[in-house]
Amino acid sequence: MREINMQLIRKSTKFVLIAVISLALIALPFYVRQIKAASEQKYEFSQYSMVSAKQNVYHRIMNGHFNKRIRALINDEGSKEIVNDKKNCEDNNITTFCVASEAFDMFDQYRKELIAELDNVNEELDLARQSIEEGSLKLFYQGPLIGYNTEKKADIENELIKAEKALDLTIKAYNEMQIAYPLHLEYQETINNLEKYRIHLESIESYTESYPKLFVNATTTECT
Repeated sequence: MREINMQLIRKSTKFVLIAVISLALIALPFYVRQIKAASEQKYEFSQYSMVSAKQNVYHRIMNGHFNKRIRALINDEGSKEIVNDKKNCEDNNITTFCVASEAFDMFDQYRKELIAELDNVNEELDLARQSIEEGSLKLFYQGPLIGYNTEKKADIENELIKAEKALDLTIKAYNEMQIAYPLHLEYQETINNLEKYRIHLESIESYTESYPKLFVNATTTECT
């Protein structure tokens, strides 16, 4: 009886282990997808499926990214340590290299998502045109869909071009500010010093007013 119970326990344990391993193998792809999705959703705009919402959030985040660094530059805050690898860029590093590296990463993710959406639109257009050619669906049904997707395709393509140009110009403007703003501060200090000099000259003039400004009988050879 004891041996029978032990055999039952072994069989039950073996069954439980097989069931657990099977469940783990089934669940593993799900968790891998979740981890991959989490890594791809580094930025807030990745959470949105609509292109217009994604676009608005992307530009808001990018605008905030540069404004934060500009405020730090003006307030003489943040790190200006020069690094050659973006992995060494700390969050408070306001050098052009680090600020641009983060911006490029953000834009690259945004560009990939727009291109993926563009591929979906092109696929839908191809299917719609194929349906019309085969006569399975009439133009009456597919026409509005083709028009919508054609317009959506143009919007995405324009956004890809405009977003890249905007990023390029913004980085150039930020880099120029990195160079020009310290010079601006020096010029401002020079102007302040000149203003102080002018004030001191005015104070000296009040003391010299009592002295004669013209020589009397300057050409005489005798004492007067």
